[in-house]
Amino acid sequence: MIVEALYSTKSGLEISRKIKHLEVEEALDVIRNGISKQAGALFSSGYEYPGRYSRWDIGFFNPPVELVSYGRSFKLLARNKKGQCLLHLLCDIIADHEHISSLEKKENEIHIELKEMDAFFPEEERSRQPSLFTILRTFNEALGSKEDSHLGFFGAFGYDLVFQFDPITFKHPRKNIPDARLFLPDEIIVVDRRLEKAYVLSYDFKLNEQSTEGLSRESQTSSTLHPKESSIKTEYEKGTYAEKVRKVQEGCKRGDYFEVVLSHVMSTPFKGDALEVLNIIQERNPSPYEFVIQLENEQLVGASPEMFVRVEGNMVETCPISGTVARGESPLEDADQIKQLIASPKEEAELTMCTDVDRNDKSRVCKPETVKVLGRRLIEVYSKVIHTVDHVEAELKDGMDGLDAFLSHMWAVTLSGSPKKAAMQAIEDLEESPREWYGGAVGFLCFNGNINTGITIRTVRLKDGLAEVRVGATLLA
Repeated sequence: MIVEALYSTKSGLEISRKIKHLEVEEALDVIRNGISKQAGALFSSGYEYPGRYSRWDIGFFNPPVELVSYGRSFKLLARNKKGQCLLHLLCDIIADHEHISSLEKKENEIHIELKEMDAFFPEEERSRQPSLFTILRTFNEALGSKEDSHLGFFGAFGYDLVFQFDPITFKHPRKNIPDARLFLPDEIIVVDRRLEKAYVLSYDFKLNEQSTEGLSRESQTSSTLHPKESSIKTEYEKGTYAEKVRKVQEGCKRGDYFEVVLSHVMSTPFKGDALEVLNIIQERNPSPYEFVIQLENEQLVGASPEMFVRVEGNMVETCPISGTVARGESPLEDADQIKQLIASPKEEAELTMCTDVDRNDKSRVCKPETVKVLGRRLIEVYSKVIHTVDHVEAELKDGMDGLDAFLSHMWAVTLSGSPKKAAMQAIEDLEESPREWYGGAVGFLCFNGNINTGITIRTVRLKDGLAEVRVGATLLA
């Protein structure tokens, strides 16, 4: 049975939506088969935790529009005939935006340059400065409706995005490293594992005489991987990382910072595909934020245990993770490991510091009296490790929205350090390469204002025949 709905947004855009119910396994097969050949994404939660995480899947393939951001510029790309029409509609929505300095329109692309931000601005005005986020807010206002909670932009936000707002001195050159790659899908498949239901949402858009109805969705297939001949490599020779740790310790003693998360990259040839990696990850390490994002020239596959920012209505939620021990060989050994973790003053200090920064992040855009630690040093047990986790919630101030919450937390202290800017400068100075996607976020920004994002960690990046994994450790005094 197909259920149809038609609703209008504030901009006068008419959106028609069809809902078709599917069998759960059929729905997952449709997504996997689709993203094996075309651009798209699958986001899953394979981890159940009452009051915080439930199991679900949401995915799509062959989206009509992609947004790619680089510094002060970004482009909207049409990926098929339907995307061409939708591109014109989006262009009409932002054509007169006060933060755009130039807009170049082509058949399949729109190139946009943004005005410079103010040299100084109050923290509360961060997301009102000319940036990708002011444009995203305009799309939310134009396309958002209480009638729909799924339509929006899906994809990945890179680590460098933060430097639009908190610039540092770069040691490493940046070339063709995107700050964000987001898809706007017109068909979204949703699986609710708790209710054991699945359905596909299909959308069409109409503004004035322009409509996407009946237009072709055909687009090019994705490229295949070509493995290189090499062995497993790491950026550091033996002892190099230890020396960098000592430099961080010295900085902590001087008071340059309290905490720095120092990472490095390991890589190996890989000739399989992203879904093979996802299957292994989901089997071996079920996590709240499992994902595969098919970007065609590269793929991101991960199993992140940590929420970045989740917004529903006017409530903002985060779950800082800090404090880790290995699993034991039995439940009794697990219990001993948990006892040691809870008793460790170092692990307690680490999580306390992270949550203090997180609460401060919220207080900038949320009502201070509503910032609450709902759970303190909660235990989360994964396949290989055990974590201590805090659960923090707050209510947005009047006039603030989910994008304010996203920006005020950028990026998570658990992947950067404290104070954030000093820690990120140390990261730039000490690490051997730009982080690119690591330490950013993956997930989706819905047009109705809701946000669900996880931190980009425990992630494999497949590109140019290599599988890369960046890993880090929290260093603090």
